[in-house]
Amino acid sequence: MRIGELAALAGVSTRTVRHYHHQGVLPEPPRRVNGYREYGLRDALRLGRARRLTELGLSLDEVRDALTGDSARELREILLELDADLARQEAEIRSRRERLAALLREESPSPDGLRLRYGRLFGLDVPAELIASARIDRRYDEKKLVRLSDGELALAVSSQTNLVVELREPIEVPPPRRPWQAVRPAVAVRRVRFFADDPAAALRAVAALSTTATGERGTS
Repeated sequence: MRIGELAALAGVSTRTVRHYHHQGVLPEPPRRVNGYREYGLRDALRLGRARRLTELGLSLDEVRDALTGDSARELREILLELDADLARQEAEIRSRRERLAALLREESPSPDGLRLRYGRLFGLDVPAELIASARIDRRYDEKKLVRLSDGELALAVSSQTNLVVELREPIEVPPPRRPWQAVRPAVAVRRVRFFADDPAAALRAVAALSTTATGERGTS
C-alpha cells in the first residue's frame, strides 16, 4: 500500500508517518521501482500501535524502544510508569480543584449572620436571629455544587459537606442561575449544609451567632 493508504488506515497524517520514519519509530519500507514506498500489514500494525502509545503520553523515544525491544525495559514497565505518572497528575488536579473551590466558596460568620458564597454562582446571607442550631455532619454524596431540595440548601466541595445549620423559620432562597438561564422561583429552606475547611472552628462561630441572637431576643 502507498503512504496515503497507510496513514488513512492508522488514522494519522502522511506527515506523521514521515516524522515517525525520521525518528526511527517506523522503519523505512522497501521502495518500488518508481521510488514510492511500499507498505505492508506489519507496517500498519506497528504504526497503529505507535499511535496508541503516543496517545497514552509516551515520548517517541519510549515508543521506539517499546516497539523495537532495544530498551532493557519491557513495555509493561513503561506503561506502569506512565500510569503512576497519570495518577500523580490526577491527584494534583484534584487538589488544585479543591483549592479553587475553596476560593470560590466563602462561608464566614459575621456579627449579622452567616454569609454563604460560591463565587458568582450563588450567594446568601442568613441573619443571626434565624440560626437555631449547628452541628458537624459529614457527607460525601452531593452530586451538585449547589443543591436546593426538600427544604434544604447544600453547598458542596468535591461532593462533600460537613456542617449543618438548622433555621428557626424558613428562608426564601433563589436557585443559582447562569446569565442565560431563566429566573426560577425561590425555594423555602429550613436547613443549610456546607463544607468548612475547619468544621470545628466554624461550628463554634455559628453557635456563638445563635447564642448572641438568642440573648438579644431575650433582652428586647
